Amino acid sequence: MLNKLNKKQIALIDTVKQEWLDRLFSCKLRTDRKKATKYINWMYKLAGLKKPLVVFLSSPLGTEYGANMLNKVNGSQVGSQVRSQMWSQMWSHVESQVRSQVESHVESQVRSQLWSQVESLVGSQVESQMWSQNLNYYPFSWYGSISDYGWISLYNYFKRLGIVKLGAFNNFMALMKAGVYDMIHFENVCLVSDMPTKITRDEQNRLHNQTGYAIEWADGYGQYWYHGVSVTEKIIKTPERLTKKDWSNKKNAEVRRVIQKVMPDFAKKIGGKVIDKSKQAELLEVELPEDSERIAHYIKVKDTSTKRVYYLRTPPTITSADESLSWTFGVESKDYKLEQES
Repeated sequence: MLNKLNKKQIALIDTVKQEWLDRLFSCKLRTDRKKATKYINWMYKLAGLKKPLVVFLSSPLGTEYGANMLNKVNGSQVGSQVRSQMWSQMWSHVESQVRSQVESHVESQVRSQLWSQVESLVGSQVESQMWSQNLNYYPFSWYGSISDYGWISLYNYFKRLGIVKLGAFNNFMALMKAGVYDMIHFENVCLVSDMPTKITRDEQNRLHNQTGYAIEWADGYGQYWYHGVSVTEKIIKTPERLTKKDWSNKKNAEVRRVIQKVMPDFAKKIGGKVIDKSKQAELLEVELPEDSERIAHYIKVKDTSTKRVYYLRTPPTITSADESLSWTFGVESKDYKLEQES
């Protein structure tokens, strides 16, 4: 029984973690369809089901379109039943079994570094897109997606230490190594999404691209993200065309903040009027009848390194440009230098 990790074993944590992160974020892994089919057949057999027809599609959106086509033949309820059946058998024969082979106090030493390092990135946006087209959304599998990388990497670590010994786990890990992004289970058909071909992130590892898709697949499907916030094409590709309506109609506060950052002359475009100015800044007031405060104040500041202009919201009770500047940056206005904004 392993009660304590030595230095070599501790060093292995980062190695294993990075291997699994690279499987997704390097965008070099391509689906081995023959290998994936072999282990998908194994999953269905484990769940007491016949071998399915395995259909590979280029993206998660493609699998949703495929599921809607199958709905005419199989019905959505069949897909839901198979998904639940698959979860039950995979849990009892794989994950719960492999967990029992690891002492919890040792597991806790690596859980924080391996567990949840990779999560499902795009499901909610795919779902929204299906509903917007009046199509059904079919939930992706509980087992068989990149969201499994967290717990797989954890037990892969213990497998390499010789602690985890379970053939079913090895089979499931082989399936994920074959390059499966996600899948939707039906009784006779399994729809599989290939891995993305492009992912860009910011310095905090959040999906981010200021000029195009932050994540993209071979069929051309992609999603726009700004520092981890899911946004529309207009916000990324043509921010100069954004209007007050685009901003005010967004119920998501994070998206509103992104629009505030990227829209040129934001405060002026939403009807802002200068109520005070100093050598260092301008303070604008905007009437917002739908807002609880009825009015909003924005301080206009400039990044001296990029020359970009930013509008930062300040309390409506502050009516002095310099005082708003002090409140925003937590310094006395006389001590503020524009270089600090960058």
